Amino acid sequence: MKHTFSLACLFALSLLFIGCNRTAKTPHYTIGVSQCNDDAWRQNMNNELRREQLFHPEIDLVICQADANSRRQCEQIDSLVAAGIDLLIVCPNEGVAVEPAVTRAYRTGLPVVVADRAVPGHDYTSFIGGDNYEVGQLLAKYIRYNSLKLNHLGGGNTKILEVCGLKGSTPAVLRHKGMLEGLEGVPYELTSVEGIWFEPNAYRVVDSILNIMGPVDIIVAHNDLMARGAKRAYEEHFPDLPINIIGVDALRGEGNGLEAVYNGIITASVTYYSGGDLVLETAAAILNHQPYLHDTVFEPFLVTGENARTLYRYEQALEHEVSIVKMMQERVTDLQNVIRLRQKYIYVLVAFIILLIGFVFLAGYIARYRALVRQEAREAERKMAEQKKRLNEMANKLAEVEKKESMDDAFIKKLHAEMEKHLADPKLNIETLSGIMGMSRSQLYRKTKQLVGESPNDMIRICRLKRAQQLLSATDQTIQQVAYAVGFSSPSYFTKCYKDYFGEKPSEK
Repeated sequence: MKHTFSLACLFALSLLFIGCNRTAKTPHYTIGVSQCNDDAWRQNMNNELRREQLFHPEIDLVICQADANSRRQCEQIDSLVAAGIDLLIVCPNEGVAVEPAVTRAYRTGLPVVVADRAVPGHDYTSFIGGDNYEVGQLLAKYIRYNSLKLNHLGGGNTKILEVCGLKGSTPAVLRHKGMLEGLEGVPYELTSVEGIWFEPNAYRVVDSILNIMGPVDIIVAHNDLMARGAKRAYEEHFPDLPINIIGVDALRGEGNGLEAVYNGIITASVTYYSGGDLVLETAAAILNHQPYLHDTVFEPFLVTGENARTLYRYEQALEHEVSIVKMMQERVTDLQNVIRLRQKYIYVLVAFIILLIGFVFLAGYIARYRALVRQEAREAERKMAEQKKRLNEMANKLAEVEKKESMDDAFIKKLHAEMEKHLADPKLNIETLSGIMGMSRSQLYRKTKQLVGESPNDMIRICRLKRAQQLLSATDQTIQQVAYAVGFSSPSYFTKCYKDYFGEKPSEK
C-alpha cells in the first residue's frame, strides 16, 4: 500500500509537469516582413497577411516599412536577419537596389519570399506577385478599344498623359514598357511624368505639365492614388472638358481605387490579386516543409463601371466574413486561456485528490475532463474550417465574375470589329449582324442592350457617324462621299442623323 501511494504521488507530479509543458513542444516561428512603404496597397497586403495569420497560430509577424527608401530597406532587411527570424518576406522598393540585401539574407540559409515586385537573379525561395508587363498591356488594350471615345479633342492622334511611379522601380518600368508595346500601330502622342506613387506628387507634376501641353484625351496613372491627384489637377485647368482617367490597383476599402471606380471618380483601374494571404500560406508551407510553388504570377484584369458594383459588393461581403473569423479567433483564444487556467487548478486538485482517495478516482476524472477539452477544441476547429471554406467560396465567386467580364469584353470586341469591317455596306443592320455573330436577332438585341445600353442598329448608326466625323476632319471628301463611304444611302438622311448626334451639320465641321 505504501508503494502504491508513492507511485500515485509520482504519477500526479508527472501529470502536472506534462500539462504545464505541453505547449513547449509546438513549433513556433517568427517571420520578418520588409515593406517598401506604407501606401494603401501595402496596408491591404499587411491586412491579408494578418488575416491568414489567424489560421497559423504558430507564426508571429514582425512588419516594418522603409518609406520608399531602398537604402533604408536594405538596412532593415539586414537587421531582421540579425534578429534571428525564421523566414524573410520582402516587398522591394527597387528590385535592383534591394537585390544585394536579399542575396545576403538568402545565402545565410534563411528562406526568402519575394512578394509583389521581382528582384534580379535567383537568390530567393519563392516569388509571388503580379505581372506588371501585362498590366501595361491591359492599359494599352483599354486605350485601343476605346480610341474613338477617348479622342474627344479631335485630330488623328490620341493625346495620352502617363503618370509613372518611382523611376527605376520594377512596376514603373514594366508597366511603361508593356503599354508602349501594346500601343504599336495606334496613332497617339504620349507624354510621361514621374508621380513617385503618391497623390500630392502626381498633382504637382500634372499641374505643371498641363500649363505646357494643354488638354489631353486620357490620363494613365500607374496607381489609383496618382490618378486622383492627376484628375484634381486636370479639373482645375479644364473644368469644362471631359477626361478619361485609368489607374492601377483597384483596392477595396474606403477612399481606395475600387470605390473610386464605383463612384465614377476615375474611369477604370487595372488590378491583380495582392496575395498577402497566399504569401503567408506559402511561408508557412516552407517552414513546415510542405509543397509550395517557386513562382506564382497573378494575371491582371480591368475594373470598370460595369463590374465595379459587383466587385464592390463582394468585397463588402468578404470583409464581413473576415470580421466573423476574427471574432471566432478571439473566442477561441479566450477559450484556450480559460482552459489553460482551469488546467493549472485542476492538475493541482487532481494531485491532492490522488493523495486522499487514490489513483482510480483521479484517472476517471482526468479522462472525463480531457474528453471535454478535446470536444471543445474540435468544435472550435470545425467552426474555423467552415469560415475558411466560406472565404474560399467567395474567392471562387469573384473568379467567376472576372471570367464572365472577360467573355463579355471579347464579345463586344468582335461585334465592333464586324461593324467596322462591314461599315460601308448600307445593308448592314441587326439581321446581318446576328447572322455574322451566330445569334438570333432577339439574342443579339438583348445582349447589346445589357452590355452597352444600345440596340445593334443604334450601335451601327453611331459607329458610322463617328467614322464620318473622322473622315470629315482628316480628308477632303465631300459630305456626299463621306455619307456613302460610311454606309448611308441618302446624304440628306446622313446630314439629319449627324446633326441629331453631334449637334451640328457636317458642313459646319
